[in-house]
Amino acid sequence: MKTSRLAWALTLGLALALTAGAVSTVAPSGSAPAVTQETATGVLADAPATNFLDPYPGDMTTLPLERTDADAARGENVTTIALAARWGYLNDPAVAALEGRWMFNDTKTGGTFLGAWHLVNGRAHGSLEGRFTLPDDGHGRFRGTWDVADSRIGGFLWGEWVRGNRTNGHFDGKWNFTSGRDGGALAGGWALFRDNGGGFRGRAIAAPTMAPVDWDGSLGTTDGGVHLARTIRFERDDRVLPQTNRSLLEWTSTTTVNWDGILAVLRIADPNATVTLTTTQVSFTWTARELPGLHLIQAVDRAGHAIEVRVNAEDPLRNFLPSPGRIVGYREPAGPGVRVDSGVAVGSDVPSFYDPLLAKLIVHGVTRRVAIERLRRSVEGFELRGVQTNLPFHRALLSHPAFLSGDLWTTMVADLHLGERIRSRGPWEERIAAIASALSASGRLEMGASGAIETMRVSPWVRRGRRERAGGDRAAPARRRW
Repeated sequence: MKTSRLAWALTLGLALALTAGAVSTVAPSGSAPAVTQETATGVLADAPATNFLDPYPGDMTTLPLERTDADAARGENVTTIALAARWGYLNDPAVAALEGRWMFNDTKTGGTFLGAWHLVNGRAHGSLEGRFTLPDDGHGRFRGTWDVADSRIGGFLWGEWVRGNRTNGHFDGKWNFTSGRDGGALAGGWALFRDNGGGFRGRAIAAPTMAPVDWDGSLGTTDGGVHLARTIRFERDDRVLPQTNRSLLEWTSTTTVNWDGILAVLRIADPNATVTLTTTQVSFTWTARELPGLHLIQAVDRAGHAIEVRVNAEDPLRNFLPSPGRIVGYREPAGPGVRVDSGVAVGSDVPSFYDPLLAKLIVHGVTRRVAIERLRRSVEGFELRGVQTNLPFHRALLSHPAFLSGDLWTTMVADLHLGERIRSRGPWEERIAAIASALSASGRLEMGASGAIETMRVSPWVRRGRRERAGGDRAAPARRRW
């Protein structure tokens, strides 16, 4: 019998890591993916590896790698592989507490804030200050700076400053370093204590987001068995599902500022059998022959919120009837966190025989509010002329309070009468209506044309060509009589 006692680890997450036997290399959160070898160099060599090694057994012989009766029944050549998979954050991010005061300006449309921060489990501390805006609709912005006490280290912070009711609100944003290096996320709440100001409290972390990240997944093989040795730092509602198929292991896991993982054992007889690791964020497939010696790092920085809408050739003012035709104008929105998957361009014909899908517009943001605002701007900037589209419907939905608050249900489109909220088929139609209204108000329509309408002179050569080709002097051919 041939048995491989190779131990290797796959790390998925917002920080990068690699382990192979006793070798471990770690990249700080936010670093670019690096090509790692058996030993670490540069910044990887300076990074601590303690947290990464702690969850794993130092002696792989403690794992259940012995041959079972089921393996014997399958033949002599059974390869056993111990596989460790981790996801989330490699090291627990540093968490800082924020606290301070804010004050309105004279018009109460904004103001300034001043405060301090300190590491929850450390000695580092410093100050922060900046300005914020708070317009009548309650959706403002803030921007400021932070520093570390008794040092030259510092950076910037920015984000949303939102009013929830008359006396309370929240802030949500990002921070980085003066050098431009990535920092992390921050969030908190503020309250009005007196007429001209109040206080705020919050948290900042050295990670891309504070929102939970879904890592539900499975590990399976097409020819062999998968056995769970143990979980790594599972908590809250994380759990491994009851195994009903010896070739498939499934789990549910959600990470915030921590990381989770599993330690599993695969027994595979066929070296060409495939092994598939699937999670909500990313998936991989290998053959069993490719696994020995494989060291893999995968950065997955997809935390946050994503929204996708279908752009269809349908007229929302006519109960979404198909709108076939030819596209005469097309311009996609672009920018950070915006993606468009389309199969049309200027000149494309949209037939009436197939699905009216023209494009898919996908946006991503750190929070749901950021994603919705980014989608709203993208819908406004999506130019598609020649056929009617459902973009006005998306515009109406994105401005409805129920959708903005996350109050969703299956019949909300009909219940909210969103079709009645659509005033036009797009900004271009609104501009034409505005021009017509202005001309009517100025009396120009009653005055008639402002200039003489004359027939253009056509050269003899052009007239002769038209007679030979179309049977007349006009630009349009003569009507054919049947």
